[in-house]
Amino acid sequence: MKHSMKEAIRHHTEQQSLSQTQLSALQALQTPERHSTPFRRYYLAGTLAASLMVAVLLLLFLQPVTQKDLIQEIATEVVQNHLHRKPMEIESHDLNVLRKYFNRLDFRPVQSHYLDQTGLQLAGGRYCSLQGITAAQLRFQYKGSDQIHTLYQVSYDPKVFQKLPLYDQGEKPVSTYANGVKVTLWVEKGILFALTED
Repeated sequence: MKHSMKEAIRHHTEQQSLSQTQLSALQALQTPERHSTPFRRYYLAGTLAASLMVAVLLLLFLQPVTQKDLIQEIATEVVQNHLHRKPMEIESHDLNVLRKYFNRLDFRPVQSHYLDQTGLQLAGGRYCSLQGITAAQLRFQYKGSDQIHTLYQVSYDPKVFQKLPLYDQGEKPVSTYANGVKVTLWVEKGILFALTED
């Protein structure tokens, strides 16, 4: 019975055949058309180019920011705010008065020993931000001078600002220039200071 069943299946299979039209259609499905080949080449080239572009962009954006780059970035932001000169929100020569005003900070503005050596006098301040962190922007002037110096105080986070000079430990402040304005940076009492000098 099994033997006759196999023979019946073989006989039935041998009897099946495709017409010339069906055979041509089947061969056309197996062989890519000539006009689709250039499309495939362009598609593959485009895909490869897009992949290379994504890889290059990832390399550019994922490269670590060097300390020098970060200092320059901070200086540029500080100078832009300094030159924009938004109005002060509070005017006072007394740091204690300003401390009460700056109650939205996660620190209290402090007196800097480094700044004491400059002879600058406090004139007032306003809220601002530095590298996306809420900061105090304080304005200083020399007595009898109209020239404004801007001092930024922000809570120092080494993860955000990397390694900056610790003035309390005897390290000297670092200075750089942005748009012709000198910016001096240092850390004191857990606060990052950035001072502009035209």
